Amino acid sequence: MNSIRIKSSLIILSIALLLPVKIYSQEDKLLYRQAIQEIKANSPDFAFMHFRKIICAFPQSKYRENCLFAMGEYYFSISDYRDTASSFNKFINDYPKAKAKPFALAYLFKIAKREKNEKLQKELKHAIVSMQQLSLLFRDAKEHKYTSPLSKTYKVTYCIDKVEFHINGKLLTQISY
Repeated sequence: MNSIRIKSSLIILSIALLLPVKIYSQEDKLLYRQAIQEIKANSPDFAFMHFRKIICAFPQSKYRENCLFAMGEYYFSISDYRDTASSFNKFINDYPKAKAKPFALAYLFKIAKREKNEKLQKELKHAIVSMQQLSLLFRDAKEHKYTSPLSKTYKVTYCIDKVEFHINGKLLTQISY
């Protein structure tokens, strides 16, 4: 009789422990979908609030990587360069192999250039150039594309003598070496 109670208690406890995970994953998913809908409705401020809530309330969310990048984009769009740098540095540190990493570095380079921080520019230039193996043996350039949560289309072009970053077809920055 006691073994039945113990087994029943363990089953109930297991279900109770797993239930919040399901709710958790559904709530952050819902917030992320709402953020994307706000972007489609041309309401980046509301999208930002959803992205930020995911970061704060769901630190283990599978959407966290995209949210950090989107927050950096948003801060840059409103010329809040301090928070832009904070968001992108957190993004790079937490997701060093992210597909969007070159673009986060490009934003940071653009800010360093704007602030005339030559030491940081040199460090970021080295980080950007060393990210991609620049052996362009059979072609003149390599491209990498990324579409962000804010629906911006990014493209980096690695050439023999420079790296160019574009957002929605417009040049963000260029690094010569």
